[in-house]
Amino acid sequence: MNRTQLSSLYDSFPEGQRDMPKAQFIREALACQDPTANGKILAQMVEGKQRARQGQIQKARIDAALREAR
Repeated sequence: MNRTQLSSLYDSFPEGQRDMPKAQFIREALACQDPTANGKILAQMVEGKQRARQGQIQKARIDAALREAR
């Protein structure tokens, strides 16, 4: 969306739902569309999922080794 579309969207909100100034709304909405920042966020999310999966695999290996030791 461009600034004009965002401005129209802001104006379409009822007065009671406008919890920030129009300029701030436009600035934050445009920041959400930054492909570089979104790529970094996605990379962090994928890395977190990979770490969690590796932790699950290691836990399963340890649990299996402990069961065999008994």
